[in-house]
Amino acid sequence: MNGLSVMTGRLPYWDFTNLWGGGRIALEGHVGQLSDLESYRPALRALLSPWLLDQEWS
Repeated sequence: MNGLSVMTGRLPYWDFTNLWGGGRIALEGHVGQLSDLESYRPALRALLSPWLLDQEWS
């Protein structure tokens, strides 16, 4: 598996990445990153994929 959706051929996006990734970031003690785009986006990319599109915590 390469992490891409079998349905779309793209990375899972938005709901999954925010809920799972944001939860992981918070569990690791970095809750402040959720409201700071300059640290949230790189943290999500480090967890999931360097090709993840820009997004913000919902």
